[in-house]
Amino acid sequence: MVKFGKVLEKNRHAPWAPYYLDYNYLKAVLADGASTTVFAESLRNSVEKVSLFFLERQGELARRVLQARSGGSEGTADLCEELLCLIEFLQLNALAVRKIVKKH
Repeated sequence: MVKFGKVLEKNRHAPWAPYYLDYNYLKAVLADGASTTVFAESLRNSVEKVSLFFLERQGELARRVLQARSGGSEGTADLCEELLCLIEFLQLNALAVRKIVKKH
């Protein structure tokens, strides 16, 4: 069975790597026997980082879609590819949150 931390590293979109949930750090916080308050604060900070990045990318994509619809030069293939990456980013991070909370 492959550890989820390895799955997360393998499947993340490399340019966005700093914005993924820091699963291994959160796992270490739990292993160190940190209080629920410390773990909750660490988790909240990680989820906030993920959420802010997601909202930023979503806004940028929306702007690019509007530009493309009004005769911009960007191809729909590029937009679709980035949208798929963003969806995968969201799914992988949601799974990471579920798994780390389950460990708590």
